Amino acid sequence: MAGALTFLLIGCLLQGVQCGQWRVNMLQTIEVLRGSCVTIPCSFDINSTYNNNLDQTCKAMWKKRSNNEVVFDSKTTTNGELIGKLTDRDCTTTLNNMVSDDTYYFRLECDNALKWDFNNDLINIVTKADPPSPTLTPSTLEVEEGTSVSVTCSAPAPCLSHPPTLTWSPRLGDSQETLQENQDKTKVQTSVLTFTASHLHHGQNISCTALYRKQDGSNQSSSSKTSALTVSYPPIDTTVSVSPSGPVPENRNVTLTCSSTANPAVRNYTWYRTDGDQETFIGTGHILTIEVSKVSSPFFCKTENDLGVGRSTNTQIDVQYPPIDTTVSVSPSGPVPENRNVTLTCSSTANPAVRNYTWYRADGDQETFIGTGHILKIEASKVSSPFFCKAENDLGVGRSTNTQIDVQFPPQILASSHCTKTESQINCSCETVGNPSPTLHWYLDGRPVNQSGEVLISSGSLNGTGLRSFITVNQLKERNLSTLFCHSFNSLGSARQQLYVAESQGLGHYCRVLPWALAGGFFSSSVFFIICIIFLCKSRRNVEPNEEDRTYMSLDRRNVTESSEYDVITRRPE
Repeated sequence: MAGALTFLLIGCLLQGVQCGQWRVNMLQTIEVLRGSCVTIPCSFDINSTYNNNLDQTCKAMWKKRSNNEVVFDSKTTTNGELIGKLTDRDCTTTLNNMVSDDTYYFRLECDNALKWDFNNDLINIVTKADPPSPTLTPSTLEVEEGTSVSVTCSAPAPCLSHPPTLTWSPRLGDSQETLQENQDKTKVQTSVLTFTASHLHHGQNISCTALYRKQDGSNQSSSSKTSALTVSYPPIDTTVSVSPSGPVPENRNVTLTCSSTANPAVRNYTWYRTDGDQETFIGTGHILTIEVSKVSSPFFCKTENDLGVGRSTNTQIDVQYPPIDTTVSVSPSGPVPENRNVTLTCSSTANPAVRNYTWYRADGDQETFIGTGHILKIEASKVSSPFFCKAENDLGVGRSTNTQIDVQFPPQILASSHCTKTESQINCSCETVGNPSPTLHWYLDGRPVNQSGEVLISSGSLNGTGLRSFITVNQLKERNLSTLFCHSFNSLGSARQQLYVAESQGLGHYCRVLPWALAGGFFSSSVFFIICIIFLCKSRRNVEPNEEDRTYMSLDRRNVTESSEYDVITRRPE
C-alpha cells in the first residue's frame, strides 16, 4: 500500500500535475514601457510535504513559455533582481530591459528534492512604445472661490527602480508625491496638488505629466492628462465709465455704465450716491443716465450674483465749479515742539483748477494775512493763533476751516500761584501750563506730600493743557512747617516755584504773593509803600529763608510754636 502511494506522488511530480497546494499568484497581464524594466508581483505556495525543503538553497527562475528559455536566474543572471524572499514564499521579481511581448512562467528550484515548474500560471508581458496616461481625481473640478482644492494625479509604476516623475502645470500650490501599492500588488506613483481656489484660476487647464526613464538609453517618454478648472466667485473688478468723459458743464446729461466680472454672471445692477456716510439709491440697470450738478456727490454701482456683491470705487464727474472742500494739512502731523518749522499745505477741489492760494491767521474776528502759495512754512509757537487758507479759481473762492497746531513746550508755573493763611490752616495754589499736559506734585522738607487728615490736596484742569493744584495744611500749632515746593513736569522738562512766610506787624494775618514780573509797574506808582513792605518783611533776619533755589515755593519753619512771624504770607521780592 505504501509503495502505491509513493508511486502516485512520483507520478504527479513527473507529470507536472498539481498535488496539494502547488500554485503561484500573479497578474495575468502587465503593460510595460518598451526599453524599461518591469516588476512582477508574485507569491507562491507548495505542497506541505516539501515545506522543510524551502530553504536558502532555493532560487527563482523565469522562463518563456514558447521555448522554455530561461530569461532570469536569481543565482546567476544579472538581467533583473529577485525582490521577494523565497523562504517567505515571495517570488516578486524585476526583469530588466523589456523589448518585446512574451509569456512567462515561474520555476522554483532548490538543492534538494524541491523543484517545480509553475507552468499552469502564466503572465503575459506586453511592451508599449508610449507610457499610459496618468489619471486625475476628481476628473472634473468645479469649486467656489476660497475653497481648499486637492487634485490627485496617478500614473502606473511597472518598474520600481524607475518610477515616473509627475509634474503639474500650472503649479497652483504645493504638491506631495508618493509611491503607493494597488490591491493587486502593482505600484502607482501619485502626486497630490493642494491649492486655494481663486477667481484667477477660473477657466485654466490643470495638466499632470508623467515622465518615464528607460533602461536602454533611449529618449524618455511622457504622457499627460488635463482637466479644466471652473471656479464660482462673486462679482469682482466692478467699474464705472462715464460718457462723455472729461469736464462736464453743469446740468448736462451723462451716461453711466457699470461693468463687472463674475461667475455666474451678474443679475442685478444698482446705483448709489455717497452722501457722507450715507448711500442714497439713485437707479438700477447696467446703464444709467443722470443730470450732473456742481454739488453732485460721488457715486458708485453695485453688482450682484448668487454668491455675493461687488462694489465699484466712488466716481466723481468732472463738473466745473468754484473751489470746494478746501482743507489744510500740517507736516509733521501731530504734536510739534515749540519753535519748530512746520509745512502747511492747502488743498481744494475745483474746476477749473485753483490758481491762487492765500494764508491767514485768525486773531479773533480779524484775518491777518501771513503768506501765499499752495505750501507755506512757518515757525510754530505756543501762542500761535489758528490759521486757514483760501483757494481761488475763475469761478470763486473756497475757505478752509481754522487749523490749530498742537505745539508742545515744557511746563511753566504761572505768577498767579499763591498762598493764604488763617489761624488754623494754610492754603496754597499752584497753577502750571505745558504741552503735553504737565503733572504737578507738592514737596515738604524735600519729601513728597501725600493726602492725609492734616493735608488736603486737590487738582483740576486749567485751560485745556494747564493744571491747578490746591494744598491745605491744617492744625498749624501741632506742625513745624518748613520748605514747601510746587513741582511741575512733563516729557519736555520741569519747573519749580517757592513761597515763604515772613514777619509783618502791620499786615495782620494775610500777605499776598507779589510777582516780580509786575514789580516795575507797581514800583512806579507805589515806591514808598513797597519799601515799607520790604522793610517789614526783612526786619527779622533770623526768620528769613535761605536762598538755595529761587525757583521754589517754601514755608520757613522756626522753633517758635506761637509767633506773629507766621501770621503773614507774601511773595519775596526777587
